[in-house]
Amino acid sequence: MKDRKTKNGGFTLIELVVAIGLFGVAMVIGVGLLLSLIAAQKKAIAIRAVMDNIGFAFETMTKEIRTGYSYSTNVNYFSFSNSSNSHVEYYVSNGQLMRCSKVGSTCLLEEFLPVTSPEVKVERLVFLLSGQASGDKKQPRVTVIMTVSGNDKYITSYTLETTVSQRQTDS
Repeated sequence: MKDRKTKNGGFTLIELVVAIGLFGVAMVIGVGLLLSLIAAQKKAIAIRAVMDNIGFAFETMTKEIRTGYSYSTNVNYFSFSNSSNSHVEYYVSNGQLMRCSKVGSTCLLEEFLPVTSPEVKVERLVFLLSGQASGDKKQPRVTVIMTVSGNDKYITSYTLETTVSQRQTDS
């Protein structure tokens, strides 16, 4: 009979180190991909929140401006009379769009309420008026330009613009 050498089954130390090393590399790559996906999701959520908030602010402003009259603007604010004959003013304070509506006289600073949430930073707000002079045979129009960003490291700056014409005819 032949002499048989018996081998014990198992892994050598080198095989074990190589297996653990490969597993470690695979885990590092997997965790890196997972962290990238989480960051992308946070960015998408932050962008969606900013866009929803600004969409609401734009829709609110344009609906009220469209039915308003007697537009007036300067560097700091925009004012007009709305369909309920209330005096309405918009301006930016500390990165937030502020609004005041008051019957009668102009608004005091403490009467303004924020339209945008604190997560949204309004960097620039411009109101451009055309056709507001009485008897100029032009329909009054307001172009609103707003540059916004988020108070989050994931948000870049966006500039939005819309033009609203007064629903009432020019007198």
